[in-house]
Amino acid sequence: MTDDDLILAGDIGATKTNLALFERVSFPGGALRERKYKNREYCGITNIVASFLREVREKPTLACFGVAGPIRNNRVRMTNLDWLIDGRQLARRLKMENIILINDLVATAMGAPLLGEDELFPVNAGKKDPMGNIGVVAPGTGLGEAFLLRENNRLLPVASEGGHADFAPRNRQQLALLDFLWKREQHVSVEKVCSGIGLPNIYAFLVASSPGSEDPAVSRTARTERTPLIVQTALAALEAGNKSHICLRTLSVFFDILAAESANVALKVLTTGGIYIGGGLCPRMLPVLATDRFMDFFVRGVYREMLADIPVYIILNAKTALLGAAACGIERSAQ
Repeated sequence: MTDDDLILAGDIGATKTNLALFERVSFPGGALRERKYKNREYCGITNIVASFLREVREKPTLACFGVAGPIRNNRVRMTNLDWLIDGRQLARRLKMENIILINDLVATAMGAPLLGEDELFPVNAGKKDPMGNIGVVAPGTGLGEAFLLRENNRLLPVASEGGHADFAPRNRQQLALLDFLWKREQHVSVEKVCSGIGLPNIYAFLVASSPGSEDPAVSRTARTERTPLIVQTALAALEAGNKSHICLRTLSVFFDILAAESANVALKVLTTGGIYIGGGLCPRMLPVLATDRFMDFFVRGVYREMLADIPVYIILNAKTALLGAAACGIERSAQ
């Protein structure tokens, strides 16, 4: 094995960076080396990658990093972290031949088809079209979206900022939610109601709609820190059989909106190859998910029969973006 046989893959988020070294010939086999870094302990990505390269004996010449932010000319200003990353400059500093930057959701999309059945939770089995397009909807802190388009037996990744498109209500409750947020926001995107940012907004709306229903612990917590507590409290309420608890209702509204937005993506991109739901929220909230209700919101309108045939999965593998970054780097280097 030579240095040219290796690829360094990265998943660079707002709070942490995951790096992994893969052997090209055995990909998508397991990583040869893997490390996780807390971004706050470093002054930039150069120091993180340099630290990784000092720790391993292999010296890869190629890297591909999925980064949370819009990529332009192999450069990115990260969305929720004040880091500017330039792939060409980074390669020169680290004495590597090439460092490719891609959007983190593109990396997740590229990794999704590589996952095994045990790494996915099936919301809808459907009838998968092996030649169909694929969509990824990923509620984490924000809402990410990306697509894979089929062309000549190849999957072409396409980045998107669809999470910042307008929120489209599906019922009277969601219309009231939109009206509630309109009074507070200049623009109500789907991210504002379908992400870690969105859960406190849904909770606040339900509290305003049902005075006296609030959870004291959640309401005492700072708004920016409520999301994990809402999820934790909802799961405890579910286990206790308290199905009317406001945190449990918050998660129910979230899943309704997620189902509708997933269907919107499916229709716009004709994702007959499947919808993959990524991000960190949904795996933690699986006990609350009612798959029949989800599909009731997903299947609708003129193309309801087509929608019913589309497989829908929740990604359980937290390292999917690492796999996708490696896959994208290997494919581009071969062109």
